[in-house]
Amino acid sequence: MKNIIIHEVGMRDGLQMEKQVVPMELKLKWIRAIMESGVDIIQIGSFVHPEKVPQMADTDKLFTELTKDNSRPENVVLSGLVLNEKGLERGFNCGVEMFCMGVSASETHSRKNTGMSVAEATDRIIAMAKQAEAEREKRAKIIHAQGELLASKALSEAAEIIAKNSLAIQLRYLQTLTEIATEKNSTIVFPLPIDLLSAFMKAKTEGK
Repeated sequence: MKNIIIHEVGMRDGLQMEKQVVPMELKLKWIRAIMESGVDIIQIGSFVHPEKVPQMADTDKLFTELTKDNSRPENVVLSGLVLNEKGLERGFNCGVEMFCMGVSASETHSRKNTGMSVAEATDRIIAMAKQAEAEREKRAKIIHAQGELLASKALSEAAEIIAKNSLAIQLRYLQTLTEIATEKNSTIVFPLPIDLLSAFMKAKTEGK
């Protein structure tokens, strides 16, 4: 039997037509209770005009609050419904983990809901999906670059410590030997005297 993925949309679809606006604190309580139920994906809300759909006016704040909550289950994905490019931008800014885009099968419903024909809405959704993918790749590259920067700073700090303390070189040498020994390979190690390395590093430091 194939795995079944449950995508709960009640927080959006179930509330958007209600006349009474549910307070954000109560929504958070409901969402956290749904998380504990074991569902895979929860649709937090939609990124629409707050005056047209007041129930969804706090969608950005809900995502911001939930994405910084370290206590939430790791397997739960938070999704949001977007109908246009503005909604997509808002979603990226507040931490949406899955974007949902849809097109109505009815011309009447499509024009009433989005102001576009089915064909126009389809073209727009396809363009938005491509935009979302490009933005995802761009953000992934930025995160990767930030990781490389942090790693280079850590290496630089480690090099300074080793240059100032010969015992640090010995300790690192022993750690390397231990790591190699656990790999059970044919690596050949050529030990160098610590004094020789210390003199070399001292000369390099004085030359700066």
